Amino acid sequence: MKAIILAAGVGSRLKDLTRNLPKCLIKINGKSLLENQIELLERGGIKKEEISIVVGKEGSCWTQENIDKIARLVSNTKVDEFNISKGKAYGLLKGIEDLNFDTILIIDGDLFLNRAALEKVIEDEGENVALVKKQENNGTLLMNSDGNIIQFSNKLSGERDYIYSGMMKIGSRLFYDLKEIVEKPGNWNLGFTETINELCKNHEIKPIAGRWININEEKDIELAECISRSNGKGVIWDFDGVIVDNAAQQITAYKEAFKKFGLEISDSDFLKNRGKKNVFQTICIEYNVKLDLKKWLEEKKRIYWNLIEEGIEAAPGVKSLIESLYREGYKQAIASSTSRANILFILKKLKLRDYFEVIISSEDVKNGKPDPEPFNKAKNELGLKSSDCIVIEDSSVGILAAKRAGIKCIAINTSGGALLESENAIEVTNTLENMSPKRIYEIISIINSKS
Repeated sequence: MKAIILAAGVGSRLKDLTRNLPKCLIKINGKSLLENQIELLERGGIKKEEISIVVGKEGSCWTQENIDKIARLVSNTKVDEFNISKGKAYGLLKGIEDLNFDTILIIDGDLFLNRAALEKVIEDEGENVALVKKQENNGTLLMNSDGNIIQFSNKLSGERDYIYSGMMKIGSRLFYDLKEIVEKPGNWNLGFTETINELCKNHEIKPIAGRWININEEKDIELAECISRSNGKGVIWDFDGVIVDNAAQQITAYKEAFKKFGLEISDSDFLKNRGKKNVFQTICIEYNVKLDLKKWLEEKKRIYWNLIEEGIEAAPGVKSLIESLYREGYKQAIASSTSRANILFILKKLKLRDYFEVIISSEDVKNGKPDPEPFNKAKNELGLKSSDCIVIEDSSVGILAAKRAGIKCIAINTSGGALLESENAIEVTNTLENMSPKRIYEIISIINSKS
């Protein structure tokens, strides 16, 4: 996947701030919008050489010095020499003229977003996806009965509850039609809205909601800085049994999958190994059997996902805590021994994907819990120190992994009395229903005062 950043605007609404500075170089807590976008794209798996940026030439902010500054960040820099006198269609042409028909991300240079929003767009299976957010009765998008975008405009009648961010993923078929439109000189004065609305006639564009801000006014900079700065604290969540109450489904899936291959296991065989990366291998060793992991895994997934489709709920108190932590500016991550597909599938069903900046799954680490690698990777990707994080876990192996990572832990006592013996569990509770951001802040403060 390639990314095109359209940053040829002059930011006239920001007045003196952009008189001598392109909007993409405005800094949010010491880092420019462009630097933030590049960093997020790289973390999302798009290499810097796959990123290109379209800059301007017309306007006082587009000095050679500023263009050179951008070129040092992104070597594949293209100049839209008519960034004021022509429309956005010409800028799109400059961005895609050298590309083959591939999936690409198109991003406005004034977009500030978090990692979760970007990854949701990249991860989504839809061929054409637009990042949006809710804005009831004052949106800029019309949807059809299937929930796809059929028109982009700020002059719409009817229900319009979403606004567009300035980031879109487009597949090869839409790319082909887009290129055909913008290559015609007669279309070079078209704006973005007019160009995309032509494509909406023949292509479905799926809206994906996330957290983002377009930097158009000074108050937008202040809001972006508040989100970027957060409170410097983080919560790293285990997944199975902590965020989602799925123990019954997991036990059933493990038992039925093993039974299909001729092995009867008990509930305790799963529970005592819960949280480990290699539960299947451990059980096979204990029973001295050799089974085909790939075939067993396919069967276990089939059973488990069928059970999840029947209904799944967040554990008590979890959803409100995750939402309130997000509002209070906490960074949040998941570090789990389960697969990424499983995590994303359930987060989507629970409508919780937006709240997590980082997801560390079984595929992302070489060594699973009780090795500290999952938690170390999560805290590093959040950009936080161990002393500024707290882990929420429900398994003994997870609590031991947190201890080895130097991160204190809140233990959810769902797996028996063994958790009570963990010296790393700074607090043990049977439920998160009474837990709050304030209490988590107090716990982290206690940790720091003792260190």
